[in-house]
Amino acid sequence: MHRASTRIFPIAAALILILVLAFAACSNPASGGDEGGGGSYSVTYYANGAAGEVPVDGAGYAEGASVPVKGAGSLVKGTEQFAGWTTSLSAAGRSCAAGSTIKMAAGGLSLYAVWIPSGLSFASSAWGIELRDCGSAAGAVTVPEGVTAIGYGAFYSSTMTGISLPPTLTTIAGSAFAGCAQLSSIVLPSSLQRLEGGAFNDCGALASLSVPARTTYIGSYAFYGCRALAAIEVDPANPSYASIDGVLFDKAGATLICYPAGKTATAYAIPSTVKSILGDAFAYESSLETIAMPSGLTTIEGNAFRYCTGLASATVPASVSSITGAPFVMCSKLDFAVESSSPYYVVTGGVLLSADGKTLVQYPEKAGAASYAVPDGVVDIAGQAFVYCSKLASLTLPSSLASFGWASFFGCSSLATVYAQAASPPNARGADPFPSVASLTIHVPSGSLAAYQAAEGWNNPKHSLVSP
Repeated sequence: MHRASTRIFPIAAALILILVLAFAACSNPASGGDEGGGGSYSVTYYANGAAGEVPVDGAGYAEGASVPVKGAGSLVKGTEQFAGWTTSLSAAGRSCAAGSTIKMAAGGLSLYAVWIPSGLSFASSAWGIELRDCGSAAGAVTVPEGVTAIGYGAFYSSTMTGISLPPTLTTIAGSAFAGCAQLSSIVLPSSLQRLEGGAFNDCGALASLSVPARTTYIGSYAFYGCRALAAIEVDPANPSYASIDGVLFDKAGATLICYPAGKTATAYAIPSTVKSILGDAFAYESSLETIAMPSGLTTIEGNAFRYCTGLASATVPASVSSITGAPFVMCSKLDFAVESSSPYYVVTGGVLLSADGKTLVQYPEKAGAASYAVPDGVVDIAGQAFVYCSKLASLTLPSSLASFGWASFFGCSSLATVYAQAASPPNARGADPFPSVASLTIHVPSGSLAAYQAAEGWNNPKHSLVSP
């Protein structure tokens, strides 16, 4: 009896194992492109208003499996162009091109055809559907559901007057609407996540704009040259940005990003929380006459107050330790002023300099002098330091000078003579420091002519290099 039991037990165990394996095979049938588990799901295509037969995919897919995306087949929608498919027409989802793949979602996948009006150009990929090269657009423009991005410079200088953006849009790329001078209104959809640099550059008619809660990135100079823009509002739920009296700040209020150029106040006190003023933050604000900067301010970026043509009073606090380039370009009424206790900057003869005298930050456009000698000891002239000082005819550069910033003398159209006293050519960073001067005579020290003739930036053939 004992021997019979020992023979039967392994046979029974083997039978049980076979039954378990068979049950597992039946409960988890094979499916196309199976990369996950948990059942088999289907994909359904929808015409989204088009005529013809929708594609059919009869395969089953596991959650997470790669689903091959079909083409339009016989679908046609008037003169509109088939661009691909989207998982949602009412919110940010996933849009993709025919021929790409998409992951199967739990419960199945619905794909809706995306149709682009015949006057708009686009590009489709596995990552989305983007409008491109639509500069010929005019009047009121409607971007259809399923479009996920407005590409770089897509509507550059178009004559559109308004645009309706879809709830599927997540990105507006750099310069997307730059130069759209007649664009007077736009509503950014709640799905928008990125608003990149220069997106609305020189949209001179744009009067108002509201940043949605999901927009967590705004690039540099996004609203530069929007001279009618009176306020930038921000959804209070936005985790990255805030609006105070229509002025755009980071959420903490530590960085002033943009003071809209269309505001009409003549005076403004920057909030005490602000530590940094970004480049072009106040650009083209012509109404302001007085700006009060807080005592805790530490950084003013170059061109922060560019073209503030009415600005007459703005004192740099002693707390400011970094001015990255000329901040008051084209402020033709402004006399520079720095708090006397500042250990970082000083005004000498109306010129803004670093306290150690080694960097010339900015020469005042208001000066109106015909000649100027850069002080001895200056080692570097900041970028755009003399921009549009159009009355300056003669300039002396000291022997201590070692370098220039970008376009230091751009727009100095009357400049005719430069006396360069440094034996070695100051580093012009590979660019002509006098780019808008038609004809210039540059006097260099004896024995230095060959060095200047060989130096990038100095060897422009329109300039005459002379030596004693």
